[in-house]
Parts: sequence; C-alpha cells; structure tokens
Amino acid sequence: MPAELPGDPVGISCAFSDGRRSRHVVVPPGPLPLVCDLLTGLAGLVHPHGPVDVPGTVTDYLAGVRDLAGFLRAREARGGAGALTRVLLAEYWMQAGWRHESATRRMLAAADAATGVLRPEVRALVAGRHFAAMPVTAPLQPYTEQEWERLHRVCRQVADEAFGRYRAARAGTAGGDDPRAVGWDGGNLRWLLTRLGPAGDGEVAAWLGRNRSWVTARGGVRSACEELYPTMEVTAAYRLLPGMYSGIVPDGIAGLGVGDIDWAGEPPSCSATSNGGPRPSR
Repeated sequence: MPAELPGDPVGISCAFSDGRRSRHVVVPPGPLPLVCDLLTGLAGLVHPHGPVDVPGTVTDYLAGVRDLAGFLRAREARGGAGALTRVLLAEYWMQAGWRHESATRRMLAAADAATGVLRPEVRALVAGRHFAAMPVTAPLQPYTEQEWERLHRVCRQVADEAFGRYRAARAGTAGGDDPRAVGWDGGNLRWLLTRLGPAGDGEVAAWLGRNRSWVTARGGVRSACEELYPTMEVTAAYRLLPGMYSGIVPDGIAGLGVGDIDWAGEPPSCSATSNGGPRPSR
C-alpha cells in the first residue's frame, strides 16, 4: 500500500515491505502549503514507489520538513513549493547542514516530478550540486583473530548459560498450573508465562484479576520472563553465532528461517554441550 496523506491532521501514513506501519502527524512550524508539498514528495519516496522502507528514515525526512518550514516562517515567507525562490532556497541550504539539505532536496524533486510545482530556476537548483558535503567517515577496521575468538567465546558463554536457564525454567513448569486456581509460586508463574508470552507485571495482574501493585510486591515476573524468553543481549549472541559459523552477514540472518537452511553434504556429528543439549560439532 502506498503512503497516504490524511490531510486533517496534516501528516503521512506509511506501510513498509516488512509489514510495519507508521503514522506521523506534522504540526506545521511554517507555511502549510509548503509542508503539504514536501509531504507529497515524501509520499513518492516511500515504499512501494521509492527507496524509503523503514520508519526511522521517514522520521529523518520529517525533521527536514520541519526545519525548512521553520526557516521560512522566520523570514515571513508564505506559500507552497511553487513560491520558493532560488535565493531563499540557496540561503536555507547554505546553513542547513548535509542531512536536512539532502532530505529537502529529494522531497522537492519528488514533489516536482509528481506535480511540476517548482519554478524553472528552482528546479535547476534542486537538481544541482549540494552546498554541504556528505560527512566523511573512516571505514571500520576488521576484528583481529584474537578479538574474533574473544567475541565467539563470550557469545558461546552467553548463549549456553541462557539456554541452561531456559531448560531449568521449562522443567519448573512441569508441575505448575494456573495461579488463579492453585496460588502464586515460581512454578505457577512460569507456567503462566509460557501461555502469556513475554509479559510484565501489568499483563500478569490482568490475568490474575488483581491490581499491578499486588504482583509487583511479590516480584519475580521479570526474572522469570528473562529465563523463558531471550533478552536483547542474549538475542545478539544468538544472532552473532550463526554468522560466525556460516559467514552470513547480519542482514541475511535477519530474514533467515529454518526452511531456508539445507545441509551441504553429510550432516555434522553432534556432541554434548555444557547444558546437556546436542549441537553440531565445529
């Protein structure tokens, strides 16, 4: 679904290729017609019509909308993109910085492509060279063998310890039951979390029909949840390890499912891990 411009309130609603959606309301800090023209250009840059395909990039473009609109308000300029002059736009870009200049250039070019709104001299300026140069960054240096080995060792330790806690927590749910019926204890709490999924005090309190403070006073929900469901740190270790073993870059791993994996040749033999589970030998 292409991006949409609700109109009232002024803003943009986007749907991305990974299923995520975002909706942004823009409180115009300057000329409303210009803001609407810039949003028209932004809509043409968002998936599926353009390359913008993550919510964070839309947020960066909207920062450019607000910055240019605020600049024009301070100079009492009114009207839409068609009222922009070459001198005024050049003045803005000379002080805006690379990020805002790049964003507003692209939106104005996209709006002009859709509606032909710009004056010829402004169109030529938009298509010309940037005033601000893109920041130059030094490339990241590759890890040394010693650094890779240390990272691998730490990730292996984090993953093994987390999986050990998970196995123990799952074993503790074997004799558990619904705490609404049999009372509050660690086994029953973990039994509940395997049904609710990752949850906090509020969700557990809602299930029990009690207030949140009652659950918080007894404690244990967060620690039990972290035993059953990986934290961000544990998830990072789980994702780094397949990359180390396979050479697949992080972006590839992000979209990888079990059905995407095939053994090349004979399956590897298995050996016992420190937590009792099998793993492919390295």
